[in-house]
Amino acid sequence: MSNKDDESIEMIYSKSCLDLNMDMETKLDAWRSYEHIRKHYVLEGDQLHCVEHVFNISSIIFEKYRKIFIEIFGGNQYKRTSNQINPKLNTKNKLNKCSHQDLYSLLWTIYALAKTIYPLTINDLIASFHLLISSFFFYL
Repeated sequence: MSNKDDESIEMIYSKSCLDLNMDMETKLDAWRSYEHIRKHYVLEGDQLHCVEHVFNISSIIFEKYRKIFIEIFGGNQYKRTSNQINPKLNTKNKLNKCSHQDLYSLLWTIYALAKTIYPLTINDLIASFHLLISSFFFYL
């Protein structure tokens, strides 16, 4: 594939991400998945379709993640808990409390790390969902 084709695909992809108001982390994750697939497999036809497919799987998994997180841990995942550490207290022997947002980020990071360890789950919705559930079990 020529550089001109690569630039064209990247421009179309960037425009699509902008139209979808996609956050930078998801955009980069989908692009890395596309590059991995393009490097290791022969892609026929419209290559943007492959990127859309990977992004679609990621967005479905993220929605499921959000619902499962709220179901298990309750509350708003972005709201800080009132049990945060008071800097005036001696915290040497006390456990630090984890806020909902920290836990939310930790579990998603565990899932993302596991996804890089098992790259065959990139295009498979069921395998990605099982990996997500495993991330919860890893924490619990």
